[in-house]
Amino acid sequence: MSVTTQIVYSRRYDIGLLGLERLHPFDSRKYGRAYQLLRRKFGRDLHERVSSPTSAVSIADLLTVHTEAYLARLKDSVARNAKIGLAIYNAGTDIYTGDTLGGLSVSADGVLRRDQFVIRELVNHGIPTVMLLSGGYRSESYRLVANSVQWMLETWN
Repeated sequence: MSVTTQIVYSRRYDIGLLGLERLHPFDSRKYGRAYQLLRRKFGRDLHERVSSPTSAVSIADLLTVHTEAYLARLKDSVARNAKIGLAIYNAGTDIYTGDTLGGLSVSADGVLRRDQFVIRELVNHGIPTVMLLSGGYRSESYRLVANSVQWMLETWN
């Protein structure tokens, strides 16, 4: 089975306003910080796996994944073991211990193990997967993101 790990990243994912973003309680630069950790680990090889988004997601795109009808179809498809064309895994880190919004108290190792389990299951079933990074409001959330992406890059080099 061939697995390709591709990273979609843009510097515009980080939010900045003349340094004032540092006063905000949430890390608005976590994706850039995670990218820098990965860059230190993988060097120029990382560049080959990174692409930038070519267009913004439209409201119509967002509504297709946030409707009751969509969720019902997804649940029904999984229950019937239908061939799934693409899995979109929302890998939020707001489950991490001490996160002010998540409140689930999952350790850093637990977040990594969750991501490993989900991605391995999808790969083992031959389901193409997009891992979306979201949530996570602790200053170290970027490390959780980097840990999971690093694991994928090392596993499916």
